[in-house]
Amino acid sequence: MSDTEFNKPRLAIGSSGWTHQQWNKDYYPEDMPAEWQLDFYSNHFPCVLMQSDEWENATEQQIMQWGEDVKSSFDFFISVDHQPDDKTIAQLEIIKKQLGGKLKGLVLSFAVQSLDKTGLAKLAAVTSLYIDTDEKTVATDFISHCWRAQRQVTNATIGFIDADSAKNIREMRVQIEKFLQQSTDAQLYLFFDGVSPNTSRMQEAQVIFQLIS
Repeated sequence: MSDTEFNKPRLAIGSSGWTHQQWNKDYYPEDMPAEWQLDFYSNHFPCVLMQSDEWENATEQQIMQWGEDVKSSFDFFISVDHQPDDKTIAQLEIIKKQLGGKLKGLVLSFAVQSLDKTGLAKLAAVTSLYIDTDEKTVATDFISHCWRAQRQVTNATIGFIDADSAKNIREMRVQIEKFLQQSTDAQLYLFFDGVSPNTSRMQEAQVIFQLIS
């Protein structure tokens, strides 16, 4: 882990996942071991939304290493793309135990209304919940909705820019401005979505935020 710490800007830019095959060609240095990639990523971006193939089968030792690889100011979110069973809940609890305060929330992209109160309570006991679907679940103290350009959402702290919008820097700026305008002064997180998010565009988004803030 780098010894250099930094304060997160109000808008933290991150990616949906840090293990992308294309990044081995155009982002990570050639021949960099996979176990060094999160450390490298965390020196450029202050947060990540972990995908299921990154966290579901990770060992407790691997998870502990993640926490050691990143700065104390780095934030993790977890994407949960299916209704969790007991094994999934247990894995989420292990991740929370090892990452502690670095784990900021679960982003649920399945039909949350299909969960009973007990299932929802188990997830909420791990950390804060964020819904990334178009369903009309009522926001509560522990459930918030994620922002996307096509949604009528306000006071969202997590937003997404899809791969198509990221191709156009002007469109990207418009979306960043809209995301900022819909929220309060809370810490905000904007994740670049897609199979292999463009890290150059992510860095440009950081510059755009600096210019307009």
